[in-house]
Amino acid sequence: FDADSLLKNPDILTKYPVAKKQINFSGKIQIKDTVQISNESEAETIGVIFSNNDGNRKVQFRKDGFTCNFLKPYSSWDDFKSSAFEMWQLYSAIFNPKIILRIALRYINRIELPIDLNQFEEYIVYMPPIPTNFPQSFNNLFMRIEFPCENDDYNVILTETIDSITKTIPFILDIDAYKAKNISNEIEKLTVDFNNLRDIKNLAFKSCITPKTEEMFNN
Repeated sequence: FDADSLLKNPDILTKYPVAKKQINFSGKIQIKDTVQISNESEAETIGVIFSNNDGNRKVQFRKDGFTCNFLKPYSSWDDFKSSAFEMWQLYSAIFNPKIILRIALRYINRIELPIDLNQFEEYIVYMPPIPTNFPQSFNNLFMRIEFPCENDDYNVILTETIDSITKTIPFILDIDAYKAKNISNEIEKLTVDFNNLRDIKNLAFKSCITPKTEEMFNN
């Protein structure tokens, strides 16, 4: 893994000029009869993170994978897909991966719910139940479920939680749509897979929210 060459790659730096190494630190201490007899540590460069000047577009070139992240302000699916595949082809040319073990689209949706809501179910369809003998309100929550799609090649991990409450209730709806088998390295087939994952993500999102919440995104 030649991180220094990556840090000088003009094809990446043209769009993502800010770069830094990802370093994994590990250590080992040996103690015998309450006396320390050795203390070893090492640092390994496992990847490079590139970002644009605004810090809201990032790509990671790692020994174990490739990731493309778009943060606010978001653009279109076509823009994201085009940028991600452009960088993936560079990654593929540099690392020459023989197989792909997993591909995924992950969307972390932050939905600002009104503090005076009567029930979460006004906005969110699937909420963990509270025993009926207790007040029907949350101090905090965390729910994670994983399920297959009709095509068993695709799966979804759905996570619901709440961030720190201030003037609103920040409800986090985390959708990770992924495929972990029968993955082709051909760009045309990868494009089909990612379009399918996006459709699955959209279906999962719409299935989790009520029309009242959908109006918030449309406005």
